[in-house]
Amino acid sequence: WAGTDGEGVLVLEGSRVVEDIDTGKGLPDNTVYALYCASGGRVWIGTANGLCSWKNDQLRLYSDRSGLNNILVRTIGEDPQGNIWVGTEGSGLFRIMGDDIRCYSREDGLSDELVTSLYFDEQGNRWIGTLRGGLNLFRQGVFFQFRLDDGMFDNIAYTILEDGRENLWMSSNYGIYGVAKSTLEDFREGRIPRIHCHVIGLPDGMRNSECNGGSYPSGIVSYDGSLWFPTMEGAVQVDPEGILASHRPPPVIIESFQVGPRTYHPRTLRGRMLKLEPGTRNIKFRFTAFHWAAPNRVNFKHQLEGFDDQWVDAG
Repeated sequence: WAGTDGEGVLVLEGSRVVEDIDTGKGLPDNTVYALYCASGGRVWIGTANGLCSWKNDQLRLYSDRSGLNNILVRTIGEDPQGNIWVGTEGSGLFRIMGDDIRCYSREDGLSDELVTSLYFDEQGNRWIGTLRGGLNLFRQGVFFQFRLDDGMFDNIAYTILEDGRENLWMSSNYGIYGVAKSTLEDFREGRIPRIHCHVIGLPDGMRNSECNGGSYPSGIVSYDGSLWFPTMEGAVQVDPEGILASHRPPPVIIESFQVGPRTYHPRTLRGRMLKLEPGTRNIKFRFTAFHWAAPNRVNFKHQLEGFDDQWVDAG
């Protein structure tokens, strides 16, 4: 099944088109942004002008009463209970549960009504990516948001993929970023003040850090566990294990320290303790850390115990 920009939906067997579904057959619009094959064999089709589904050679359209007509559908997904979820451009998030259709908007806690991506994990969490409002978690009827101000790399999530270690990976206009679900849970529960993300961009080998989105699917998990994302200059394959290994903090090396006019080098002390006289001032440290994969991403924080109450960001 292939959605097109102006030619409707094409059904192919090998390289041969065996079925075409367009406005002549009742499709709301020939521009198709999302295709999803549900567990029951029904294919859901999101267009620039409404939602429909196809099964047993019959096309089902959604009427004015459902609220799903005349809307631009960006993404479609299915939760473990078999409910269909539909993300739209400006009309919010819809849940289709049999004949019952529910719309979620900002009034319900959704951070942005332009929904770009959906992901449902094995723990029953509903993850919703948006264009401007960051990542949303929907659990037990309540939305919780993770935004740029909270430490997320971007407020855009064109797609949401999960690797084998329960990390979520999102794409944006400025690169690909990942975060552990446990980190998001710690932030949600107030156990940590900010979120830390792993970022993939030009230093990691991307030709262009701008990813493509606004349609479904906008990324896939391959059979070998690698992640694939479309960008402005071709597809990018990501090995999450390798990326996380390369992003481990490198060991910090103390090169030298200066007490007044005198400079000391750790190697010359040979493990001996240096005692400073009371009232000693103007102590300076020179330090570094070697990270050959992405040296421009190495940042430092320091804290003098007994003097600094918090870590000091040294850049």
